[in-house]
Amino acid sequence: MNGLLQSEVRKVTSLKFWWALLIAPVVIGGFASAIYASIASSSSVTELGIEGEISMVGLFVTIAATTLFAAVFGAVNAAGELRHHTITTSFLSSSGRSGVIGAKLAVTALFGLAYALVAQVISVISMLLFGIGTFEITGFVVEVFFLGLLVTTVWTVIGAGLGLLFASPTWAAVTLVVWIPVGESIVVAILSGLDVQPLAQFLPGMSTISTLAAGSIEDGDPFLGSVAGTVVLFVWAIVFGGAGWLRTQQRDIA
Repeated sequence: MNGLLQSEVRKVTSLKFWWALLIAPVVIGGFASAIYASIASSSSVTELGIEGEISMVGLFVTIAATTLFAAVFGAVNAAGELRHHTITTSFLSSSGRSGVIGAKLAVTALFGLAYALVAQVISVISMLLFGIGTFEITGFVVEVFFLGLLVTTVWTVIGAGLGLLFASPTWAAVTLVVWIPVGESIVVAILSGLDVQPLAQFLPGMSTISTLAAGSIEDGDPFLGSVAGTVVLFVWAIVFGGAGWLRTQQRDIA
């Protein structure tokens, strides 16, 4: 298994897309954190006593951007070999497909975690630099930081599952890019129009928001509690990761 993991790491690091996709969330997060920390430092905000909440917007923006790009990375990394049929050699040189697929998902998730760690550390540093005197690292900040690592890693697995399911990095990436910022909002609006809005809280994006809220919102329409949101998000990862796994097991690779 160690050999498969090392092989997957080499496959990722031998290509440029893994660090190219990291640049955007780092830049977006760094600038967003600087901007919101600066706004929080203004006298009009400090007088209202909400400088901490305003500063946190930068971290949430960072997590959102990193989640999207990490998910796209997962999709591209998982589907790339299927599209170019290079995974055939990996399957034939190993004892079975399960080990290769498992190693690919594990390494993809690890890189997603690294994406989140790098981007969020830069975000916090930016908030500290531009929010001197108004931003401080509290228990809530630490909790959101670690929850950000969690949700980004889970979304990376979701992206990888879609990549394995579609066997096309383009379609998997397009699905994520459309769904995360726009698609789910449309579905929520439709469910609301059908008077079944409580179902929306079980969607992947809504459960992500519930998770990141870290208990600051109450359980109920339209959000789940933080723990319940985390469980639902994990279920989505299992569903897509499992579907991609099963489809790849059955796929003709000749």
